[in-house]
This record gives sequence, C-alpha cells and structure tokens, in this order.
Amino acid sequence: MTTPRRPSAIECPFCCAHFSTTRNLRKHLILYCWKHAESKHWLTNVTRSYTSAQADAIAAGHQAECIKRIRALRLANNQAGEASHPSDQAQWVQERGETEHVCPFCNEASNSFMGARNHLVKMHADQYKTKRFRKALHSLYEPRQADARLRTMLRKIAAAASWASKEARQRAEKSSSSDSEEAEETAVASKSKDKIKGKLSNPQMTIEAQSRPAKAVYVASSAWEPLREHVSSPPPEPIPTIHQQQSYFAQFPQTEETDTPNKSFMDCVLSKTILIWYVWLIASRLPFQVQVTAELVMLRPFDGVVSAVQEALERTHADGQIGLDDLQEMTDCWGGDEQFDAAYEAMKAAGETCDGKASHPDNEGGQDLPRRYMRQQLGMWSTLLLGWIQRIQDTWIKLGNRIVQHAAEQTWRSIQDDREYRWHADGTSLFQQSEGSQLTIVKCLTAHYSHWRPLFVELSHFVNTSEEKLDAIFDTLADSYANDIAPLSIERMTKIDEEEL
Repeated sequence: MTTPRRPSAIECPFCCAHFSTTRNLRKHLILYCWKHAESKHWLTNVTRSYTSAQADAIAAGHQAECIKRIRALRLANNQAGEASHPSDQAQWVQERGETEHVCPFCNEASNSFMGARNHLVKMHADQYKTKRFRKALHSLYEPRQADARLRTMLRKIAAAASWASKEARQRAEKSSSSDSEEAEETAVASKSKDKIKGKLSNPQMTIEAQSRPAKAVYVASSAWEPLREHVSSPPPEPIPTIHQQQSYFAQFPQTEETDTPNKSFMDCVLSKTILIWYVWLIASRLPFQVQVTAELVMLRPFDGVVSAVQEALERTHADGQIGLDDLQEMTDCWGGDEQFDAAYEAMKAAGETCDGKASHPDNEGGQDLPRRYMRQQLGMWSTLLLGWIQRIQDTWIKLGNRIVQHAAEQTWRSIQDDREYRWHADGTSLFQQSEGSQLTIVKCLTAHYSHWRPLFVELSHFVNTSEEKLDAIFDTLADSYANDIAPLSIERMTKIDEEEL
C-alpha cells in the first residue's frame, strides 16, 4: 500500500516532504536535502523550478556548491574514521547508515536510513498503527530527534489515510446512490400506482382526494434529492459563552494512548471553529517573510503579529467572510487534517460554502446566513484567539532573541581565503564591512535562519507543547546545527549568487 497524499502537492523525491510550489521545493533541496545533490533527480527538480532561459546554468551552480559541501563533509567523516581505533570502525560505519537495514514486513534490504524510511512509509503505511512499524521507523531516526520526528511522521500518515478513506467513502456513496435511486424510483412509482388504483376503486373518495396529482409522492421523492444540497441549512443554535465553552472542553476524557498527551484547550478549539486556523495562517506568514537572521534585529518582524491578526479579523468582520484566497490556501495546507476538516465542515453546515456565498439565494435571508454565522464566531472566539496570538508573539520574540544570540556565537570559515566571518548580533557592524564580506555573512545568516524557521511554523509547538518541551526542541535544533551545518566551510558570495538564490 502506498501512502496517499493530497492532490496538487509537490513531493520531495528524497524525504517525501510536500510543498505547494516548485520554488519552495527548490529552497528545501538546497538548504535541507543538499546531501543528495549528486543525484540526477535533485538536479532535475532544481532546474524545473526556474522559468528563465539560464535555468540549467543556475541549477548547475547550485549543484556544484552542494557537491563541494558533500565532499567537505565526507572528508571530515573519513578523517574522523581513520583517527578512530580499528575496533571502533564497525560502530562508526553503522552510525552513519552504511549498513543494510532489513524491512520487518517484506525483508527488503536498504543501504541507508533514508531509503529504509521511504520504503516503510511508501510500501507499508497501512501498518502504521502497529508496534512493529513504529519501532522500525523509530530506529531509523537520529536518537536525539527520533521521538519528535516519529510523532510527526505518524501524524502525516494518519492525516493522509483519513483523507484517502474519506475520498473512497464518497466515491462509494456516489456509486451506491446512483443504483439505489433507480430502485427507489421504481418502488415509489409502483407503490403510487397501486395506491391510486385503490383510491379510484373506493366510492367514498372525496373530491379533494380526486384532485390530488397522481404522481405527487413520486415527484416529491425524486425532486427533493438533487435539491437538498442547494437548500440553506437552518440558522445555528445560540452560541454558548466562553465560560460555557471552557466548561464543555474540561469534560474531555484522557486519551487512551500512552504516548499522546492530554489535549489542551486550544487543541480542542482546532476542531470547533475555522477562525483559529485562519488566525494561525495570518500569523505563520510572518516567519516566512523573514529570510535572514539579521532581520530579527533590524526589522523586529514578530512585534507585529497581534496587530496583523487583529487587522485580518476586523476585515473578516466587515466582509462577513474569510477571503477566497485565504480559504484556498488553508485547504491546500491542512486539507486532510481531521481537526481542520471538522472545523471546515462546521462552517459549511452553517451556511458557508467554498465560494463564500449562500447556498440558496431564493431562501429568505439566506444571503445573510453565512455572514451572520461568521460574525457570531468572531464575537465568541476573537478575545480568546487574540490572547493566544499574544502568547505566541511573546514566545516568538523570546525565541528570536535566542536565535540571534546563537548566531552571534557562530564562526564561519571560508574555503577560499581561509578567513573567518562573524556577526555581532546588531545592524550596524554588518554595514561597516566590505561588500564581499557583507554578502558572505548574509549568506551564512540565510542558512542559519532557514535551519530555525520550522521552530516557528509548527502548529503543535504552540498548542500542546509546554515551555520546557519547547526549550528541549530548541536545544535539539542547536545540536543539529552544530553537528550538520557549523563544521562546513563556506564560499564567498557574489552579487550574481545573491540574485540567483
């Protein structure tokens, strides 16, 4: 069984990550999957992401840069292996995934951790609930990140499986409904015919009954089904207050799975209102607008998270609906997630459709139903969501300060002139250096921030994760940077390189 995926998603051929655009895939390949630059699939995907006539040359330049990093890393690993004691050689080789990994389900052997992981996820995803699958996948991750990455992968597989089962169920319902409609029409027609014959044979039948259409039952039954989905649903029930909502969510039982913590209040809200997803969409755009760690000091982008969300909510209240582009982006990002689908279906059930219009304009007051529902949702949830975003803003500012401090502690060495580059965590010292040094430091800070960006855009970090656990995730990313990125040498950056990237 192959893992189902959302439509129109672009998949990385090496780590199975999904992206909405080829540009995002290109950044991922250059910054994260650069160790596969020697593969022709890597070069093909990078080339396709460019539309200019120089796409081949630009992609070849990126490939050459990544190959240099690969060779530098191999040289460092070989030197470390030769320096180790011969008795430790087997363990050194095994830690780097150069031994064969046998699949516990089909006994297929893979010579790398990534190949074994891709095989498990693509071919045996239907076994993701079993202990054997989880144990095998857990052993293929780095021990320090195994728990977190295993949970993330299992959540992705579960979301994809839920989306696939939903699609299969809808197709089955469509095929069965077409067969049942024909049988129902035949049965209703014969029943109506027998009923009419019985009434005509009754001499006491009234004139009112005689004037009733002969096929009234048949017409009502057959005509209602195709019109049912176009009739506006009744207005929503009176919405409870915040305190009533909190007392309601407090009754949620503890989950049975031992590896899944209790749901927090905000985790429960994810399935209750579409507004929390809209608020997170607006907030999560800010970390993607930052490209360089130095911008955290010079621009302070996270100071305006609450104001950006507040403006979006005010605009939604004035329009009475969420923008079509924002709705489409939300479905592209989180379509298939059980909690998002529940919140989205609740919005549609209250009269909101995918195009933001009433289902049936002939229904009296139908055009105002979606807007009334959205404004009721804003009246109930806006205070809670703004408080949640305020906490996220405070957390992002603290994390940004720690990331800036981490960058100030780094030293990058050039492979051309054997020169060391540093950034002093301010906006003035950078512009006091030469143009070449500025571009080189900006290149280093770009890769530095790309390593830390997932810390900001992972929703689970701000729903169910405590402050202590978030600190542990920060320390894990710091160790990963020290082991995988910091030892690599860099090249001086030119203006042409900056434009191409």
